[in-house]
Amino acid sequence: MEMRLRQTCSMDEFDVVVVGAGAAGLAAALTLARALRSVVVLDGGDTRNAAADHSHGVLGQDGVSPAELSHQARSEVEHFGGTILRDEVTGAALHGDGNFTVTTASGRGVKCRQILVAGGVRDEIPAVPGVHELWGDHVVICPYCDGWEARGSSIAILGTGPKSIFQAHLLRQWSDRVTLFSNNVVPPSAEDSARLASRSINVIDGGVDAIRSRDGGVVVIVGESTYEHDIVFTAPRPIPDNRVLMALGANLIQNAAGIFPVIDDHGATTVTGLWAAGNAVNPSLKYSTALGAGMDTATHINETLVEADIDNSVRQPGSGIAT
Repeated sequence: MEMRLRQTCSMDEFDVVVVGAGAAGLAAALTLARALRSVVVLDGGDTRNAAADHSHGVLGQDGVSPAELSHQARSEVEHFGGTILRDEVTGAALHGDGNFTVTTASGRGVKCRQILVAGGVRDEIPAVPGVHELWGDHVVICPYCDGWEARGSSIAILGTGPKSIFQAHLLRQWSDRVTLFSNNVVPPSAEDSARLASRSINVIDGGVDAIRSRDGGVVVIVGESTYEHDIVFTAPRPIPDNRVLMALGANLIQNAAGIFPVIDDHGATTVTGLWAAGNAVNPSLKYSTALGAGMDTATHINETLVEADIDNSVRQPGSGIAT
């Protein structure tokens, strides 16, 4: 039965194209494949968490590497009949019949009835020497992902903007040794300074010249001064890939995190048949919440396709229903 279903669709025609192979995209693909929909995931490259050795806070999978989680997810998608292709999406077009064509870097053209954009974001990390080399190890983003491991340790916050002040307060939940480095981009107001001081959060002014590893920890260098810590948290700027959304004319909105698509409660954009989920919509989603978002949006995509199937059936000659 499964093999016959796969053979009814050629490799360049699918019910759904999923753009992106992160948690949301793979969860959506699995849900759609299990609903007997023909689905292809177009994987444009590395995921946001590729530099991390372990994933935390993933129920039942705590400590498993992102690479292993991805491998398991891909295997499950393919087991249920989904297709995963390593190819970057370069464009998309909407046709008069309501269907789409997606084009890729390899020259492939893929026809589909619905598109889900789940390509996540790219983190624009601070341009401080040493950050790139230590990224995902001694320089991290998420307190809920790495706070437990950093509990009780000496924590530095590398300032990137106003969000860094709250990040310092948030990390104070895990340790009473938190230092905020303003890095010349986070000048605390008088009120901010009072609130930080009330919780014994140190503030170091001046630009950070470099961050270096030392004896299992890090050294933050500011001018002639050095400060030893166990780990650095920072808040990079998330850059979403909106190319498909823009090509198809979806409405975008500027918020505090960046420019993201306007969606309804189910993930539908302002273009019929075009959906978005995961970090492509909300960069603060964690692995688990991105999984849930992908699955939830996929159920609504499938239900939309069911409605279209009903309409097509009604229009067929001999249906017995006047149109």
